[in-house]
Amino acid sequence: MTTQPQSERRVPADTFEIRLAIARAHAGGISAKEAALRVGVSGQTWRNWEAGASASAQKPAMLRYIAEQLDVDEAWLRDGGPLLGGGPPDGGPVAVGAVTGP
Repeated sequence: MTTQPQSERRVPADTFEIRLAIARAHAGGISAKEAALRVGVSGQTWRNWEAGASASAQKPAMLRYIAEQLDVDEAWLRDGGPLLGGGPPDGGPVAVGAVTGP
């Protein structure tokens, strides 16, 4: 197995859908089904949100509730950018491959 040099690795786009997946990882690596249960929607609805059909998730009240339930910053979830204090202690890269799983 070969690995790409650090400078050639792809970083996912900072989209709302990716931030939902990152929020699940931040909440302990929970599944889409568990995230859906926490916010009171069906697993299919959550999966649709992560697939790009996320207009209802981006309404202010729902966005606030998702952020509260998954313990992430509401502004970050809405707008993107770094998670405050979310990086590794040594300042190294953060692994993102696991955040797009089920």
